[in-house]
Amino acid sequence: MAGAGLLGLLSVVNLTRAGVHDVSVIEPRADRQALARQFGAREVYAPAAAPRDAFDVGVECSAAPAGFAALLGALRPRGRCVVLSDGNWGALTLTPDFHRKELSVVGSSDGEDYAAHARWWWPHVSPVLAALYPLTVPAAGLPGLYARLGRPDRPVSVLVDWETGAPP
Repeated sequence: MAGAGLLGLLSVVNLTRAGVHDVSVIEPRADRQALARQFGAREVYAPAAAPRDAFDVGVECSAAPAGFAALLGALRPRGRCVVLSDGNWGALTLTPDFHRKELSVVGSSDGEDYAAHARWWWPHVSPVLAALYPLTVPAAGLPGLYARLGRPDRPVSVLVDWETGAPP
């Protein structure tokens, strides 16, 4: 798996709870590497240290061209990759590894009813998942938050409190 942001960490939890116990993650940030281990990843690699030709299946959650390229490099010939991220940090382009190894890639994005999922999620959330939302901001704090999200030290995710602090 590439990326230990919100999608990546939720994917680690979902995979390990479904019985997949050999989840490995490629992630450049040390703080997110630690979260990936806490959430159940067996192995965590910096992109430069990621193994090559090691995995049959990969999950792209980094939203970054470098993460996607590292994941494709880590897949074995004829491996499969599902793209869950949107490529928010640049275009996710197919690398020479895609063609050389005859990989297959399938993408999925923004298909969920997020409001319905949120209504289900919060009453059922595990306490360990609270680490995914280290920052809560009132709606009025959103303009200031956007500048912070553009920096490399951005939080994993942010919970917006729409009930308090809303502008009049």
